[in-house]
Amino acid sequence: DLIAVGPTIDEVMENSTNDLLQAIFDECLKAIGKPVAMFSKEDRYRLFDMLHTKGAFNIQRGIPIISEKLNISRHTIYKYLRERA
Repeated sequence: DLIAVGPTIDEVMENSTNDLLQAIFDECLKAIGKPVAMFSKEDRYRLFDMLHTKGAFNIQRGIPIISEKLNISRHTIYKYLRERA
């Protein structure tokens, strides 16, 4: 029998990805300077532009995680990405 002695490579990769996405999100949020709950539509577009520039939407599971953080649907993010393409 094999005995697990630590996290699997998949767990390590997922944690690294989540940490990277969180760091990008926090940096962009700090640049806007107000909590998500106080965002105007323009603030949200500005955040989307920054996240897009930093590649956050290209990170695996980036869109569902960001949609959860912003309390918006994935559809809304995909709509934004189509508009900005």
